[in-house]
Amino acid sequence: MTLPLKTTWSKKIYIYLLFVVLHLFLMNVNTAEWGDTYRILRASEFIRNDFSYPLDEKRPPLFSLILAVRPSGVDQVMWGRGVMFVTSLVIFCLFDKLTDLVFKKEKIKNISLLLFALNPVFLYWSLRVYADTFFALLVVASFFLLKSWEKKLDMKKIVVLGLLSGLSILTRFEGYVLFISMLVGVLYSNESLYIRPKKFLKLLGAKSKNLVILGLTTFISVLPYLAFRNPLTSQYFSEPERRVYDFKMIWAYLISLLYIFGFVYGFFFLFKKPNVVIDFLKKNAGILTFLIIEAVLILLWPAAIPRLFVPIIPFLILLFMISFDSFIDSGKPLEFKDYIFLGFLLGFYVSSQYFLRLQFLILNVEILAFLIVIQLVMIFFLYKKSYFIFLYLSLVSCFVWAFSTIYLHKDIYTAVRSASMYARENINGNISFNDTTSISDWYINYADPASTISGFFYPLNLDDSVSYQKLLEYKITHLLVTNEDSVSVSPEVKRKSYLKLIKDFRYNIGSRPFYAEIYEFTGGLK
Repeated sequence: MTLPLKTTWSKKIYIYLLFVVLHLFLMNVNTAEWGDTYRILRASEFIRNDFSYPLDEKRPPLFSLILAVRPSGVDQVMWGRGVMFVTSLVIFCLFDKLTDLVFKKEKIKNISLLLFALNPVFLYWSLRVYADTFFALLVVASFFLLKSWEKKLDMKKIVVLGLLSGLSILTRFEGYVLFISMLVGVLYSNESLYIRPKKFLKLLGAKSKNLVILGLTTFISVLPYLAFRNPLTSQYFSEPERRVYDFKMIWAYLISLLYIFGFVYGFFFLFKKPNVVIDFLKKNAGILTFLIIEAVLILLWPAAIPRLFVPIIPFLILLFMISFDSFIDSGKPLEFKDYIFLGFLLGFYVSSQYFLRLQFLILNVEILAFLIVIQLVMIFFLYKKSYFIFLYLSLVSCFVWAFSTIYLHKDIYTAVRSASMYARENINGNISFNDTTSISDWYINYADPASTISGFFYPLNLDDSVSYQKLLEYKITHLLVTNEDSVSVSPEVKRKSYLKLIKDFRYNIGSRPFYAEIYEFTGGLK
């Protein structure tokens, strides 16, 4: 018993070491964060300074509260990245424990861990200061504990599950989905999903105490927040009204989900071995519920694809490995129709990228061509029945896919961040900015309380917006003008004699130029 354990851990240690080194190496690869990060950081400063929460912040407060607990003198963004590193490592450990409950073969467990560590979407968003990875941690922790305790769910364990559900609601709005899924999971623990109506009523009566405890624990844990904000008035409900739900949007959603693994053929094996997938989901009704509702919910917020897939990625990897392991054990070779399906998946990916050009599905032509070659070689090794070489190549695909995505986005918002920091450190006065990402707002108004500059959002899409009278009316001394985040800028900005360009920041992503310019309002016509 000792030798296999040492052998297993000798291999697993290298996987953990890879995970840690990878995340430490990439921790500061991003020049700036995405805009929502700075809204989260802004909320954390409200909590830190006077234990309040901004009324115009739609996000629940838990993640901002965690970020607020930082040592004095530590940069807020760096602290957030450190929190993300710890969060990612914990969820990786939990996923490891979950694979122990699902798989018996060590090689399958280890490859599952590698697929998770190198997954392009998970890796990318685990480096960003966003609440999605922390929410995913709560999701994985909840289902891991539920599965570990399913044979004996006592009151203390139900309370723990209720607290996790409450914490998830305080982290992201999708926490309500996890709560519903926990109710279903507790109800069907040690039970078949398909039962007759009479037996269901009997089951409901037998589990009613557990369900009530779960509900009460969750409700009590979120009660202070519910008293502060009614969830039914959330801005999230109005956002889908502004979406255009057309064929192109559905198409983008489907291919983003279909190729979420970082290689093309993941869903092939789920379709090839549906019985084992269905059997696993029947025995884990809570996971099934979460996957279904979350998938529908993501469809309502397609603008956040693929970030919103983060909490379901661990379970999709489990389903893939379950079906792949079953395929290997069956010993049956692929049929001609299977190769047709594999070819269709590859062709659909290539053609979809040609028409849609989605950022997270590889925009670089050379890297895309390299990945296509890898996918073709993977089919060859399936034909040769070299199944683990196929899996190793899938890891190579994940690695290339992930680093391509990270490299493409690492310089996003460089110009507006640099301009905002320059303004904070070198300008006194009242600066307006047309930046809609909240980056300028963060660096000018919140990052350094000792700063002598203040700023506010001011749109520059109309010629009248830069008139002499308007600038006097709003008491503007400087303007920060940027084209990042696809904001429109009136050409009149460059033509006004009373606006003097004092600093210019520019960079390119691919062939697209981005800039952020700082103008001084001289206060007089020439």
